[in-house]
Amino acid sequence: MRELFILLKYSSKNKQRRKKVSFFGGNIQIFLLQYIIFAIISGFFYYRMLSFFNIEISGINFSFILSGFYIILFSFLFLFNYTPFIAINLYENQFLPFLLTLPVRKIILFFYSSIDTLIYSGFALSFIFPFSIVAPIIFKTNIFLSVIGFLFFALIIISIANISGIVLAYFITKTASKIIGNLSYLLLFFSFYFLSSKEFLSPEKFQNFKHFERLKEILFHPLSPLGWYLNIVNGKYYYLLPIFFLSLILLFFSIKIPINFDFSISRRKEKKNIKYKKSFSILSPFLKKDLNFLRRDASSTYLTLFSIAYPLLLYFTSNNPYSPLFVFAALNSFYCALVSVHLFAHEKRALPLPKTLPVSEKDIIRTKIFIPTIIYFFIYLIISLFMIKKTLYSIFFAPVIFILSIFESVLSIYLLTRKPSRDYSQKMILSQTEFLSLEFFSLFITAICVFLPLLYIQHKKGIFTIDFITKIESIPLLSPIIFLFIPSLLLFLLIYFSFKMFRKLSI
Repeated sequence: MRELFILLKYSSKNKQRRKKVSFFGGNIQIFLLQYIIFAIISGFFYYRMLSFFNIEISGINFSFILSGFYIILFSFLFLFNYTPFIAINLYENQFLPFLLTLPVRKIILFFYSSIDTLIYSGFALSFIFPFSIVAPIIFKTNIFLSVIGFLFFALIIISIANISGIVLAYFITKTASKIIGNLSYLLLFFSFYFLSSKEFLSPEKFQNFKHFERLKEILFHPLSPLGWYLNIVNGKYYYLLPIFFLSLILLFFSIKIPINFDFSISRRKEKKNIKYKKSFSILSPFLKKDLNFLRRDASSTYLTLFSIAYPLLLYFTSNNPYSPLFVFAALNSFYCALVSVHLFAHEKRALPLPKTLPVSEKDIIRTKIFIPTIIYFFIYLIISLFMIKKTLYSIFFAPVIFILSIFESVLSIYLLTRKPSRDYSQKMILSQTEFLSLEFFSLFITAICVFLPLLYIQHKKGIFTIDFITKIESIPLLSPIIFLFIPSLLLFLLIYFSFKMFRKLSI
């Protein structure tokens, strides 16, 4: 066990900036804090649902049927998230060849990889765990035994995910695993957002209880581990025996199978026919390289999917047609900056090769700015086609979105170049101060250039009345100055400072 604690202690050092190593510091502390926040939010959600739907259906509480549906959904999302990352940690980890040379048993390496993966991809379990506390409080059952039942149920899911990771590692690459894992984060977030919305939990949707009879038979099947867990929480503690033995059996196989395999799997090498194509421009190879990098970069894929999915989710769930426009404007400019950071850092890692090419540094940097800007601008235009049914103003804000994205991208690269000694090999390239500065600028500029005009438009169209705008309108020429002149002036300043910062950029 001592070797395991040493590996866990120093594993976070590679995932953060170089600083003093502590067991509960850095990224681990941030993830644990996020788990606690999500667990508290889920706890309030379960309390509301269990209290509101506290009725009996064929001897089973209806709130338990709904909770079982949520738990099985989040269990599958956990498998969807954990499985690709355990495949990476066990078979695609760049530090694994070094770890295999250490006097550490393979079972210790397996537990280290499992715990390390669980820390960074166990969000779905933080949505399930509060049910083990909230339900016993409402139905006056044993909280301690309910938590024990959850631990056995979680052990079953983790064991299945570990075995699935072995199979998955033979079929998909590291890049595909990261994309699948990041996609599961999106599904997890949006599933909880949608299922906990007032529209989904409205009583009108659950008036016909016959549809849930079949769901009850599936969830509470005598051979279902989920049914055992739900019955334990409901006070039937004799189900602890089968769930305990099943968790031990699956844990045994999930350990025995991986340690009998070679952790360093050699992939099939495929011959690729390399075709040389004549470029129309000397910059086209850079454009193609950057686009291929974004296609393979899991973080950039996640940012792009999130920027599309979240505004669309607001569009279908929010009564205000302008809220998706403001949210996308803020996300668009901030995510453009982050993608530009990824592209610029990728170019810096290739130094000194870029400086030997017959292309100016400004042209190389220009591609890092315009590629994410154009991508997110087209995403905005696509989303505007959905929003145009509710408001025509989504099209009028397109030039504003473009200017905001350009400024944020230039600002992000400018912050990078201010520190020549920056270590671009780190995963987190921007410091926490720089990251928060970009986020603050994005929200502040979006609030002035998008939110203020939108607020004024909603007030004038009578969507809702805002008292302070009414008072401002009573003063002649003050409302045009605040809601039109100031945002326009800020846009011109953004254009000016974008050109000014761009002249100072270099690789």
